[in-house]
Amino acid sequence: MKKIFSILLLVLSMNLYSQDYYPLTDEGKHWIVALPDEMGFGYYDELWEYYMTGDTVINNLSYKKVYYRSLVVPESMQPPFEAAEDYWLYGVIRDDEPNKKAYAINFWHDLEECNSNEEYLMYDYSLIPGETPDFCTFFDGYGDNNIIQIEEGILFNVSTRIFSSSQSFEYYEGIGSMCGLFELIVILVKKSEPDPVPRLTYYCPTNDCDVLLDIDKPT
Repeated sequence: MKKIFSILLLVLSMNLYSQDYYPLTDEGKHWIVALPDEMGFGYYDELWEYYMTGDTVINNLSYKKVYYRSLVVPESMQPPFEAAEDYWLYGVIRDDEPNKKAYAINFWHDLEECNSNEEYLMYDYSLIPGETPDFCTFFDGYGDNNIIQIEEGILFNVSTRIFSSSQSFEYYEGIGSMCGLFELIVILVKKSEPDPVPRLTYYCPTNDCDVLLDIDKPT
């Protein structure tokens, strides 16, 4: 019975793989990421936004620009949020649609083995159950970690494919991960753990983003 279930899961996953790719890059996308406070209970210590707008070419490859700004943490912890600073260029992202992968260059911070100012594999959406993720934003510090399930879903009111791993990691085709966009994917904090980790709190696929008070063009 277990063998039959495994074969069925593989067939379903191959069907998902053969469907159209949900691109990570598109004009006007917004990601709002929160760092929960140590006590939890829905409170944030920090709040920030990524905004994808504009095109550029680097080493003959086309990328979308991604801007960053910190947001004011309101007392209510609820949107709409206002900016705490102006946008500044954080990095660039490109889709390799035929191979179902997304690549990035981060201009500001090193992410484990992903050096700043160098292109790295940001997300791999080509995997099937049983395969082990091997891309820079996927943290592998918890031992054996492989994809156990891929399913179609609706997240933030948009269609996506949800990739779930054996260590309770999730990332989303066309969106990013449960921890944000450029952030390392790590297990969400438990009350017994001292250090909270970022989590993707809101995502807007277009500039019609009612969780933000203002969307000014970056300068």
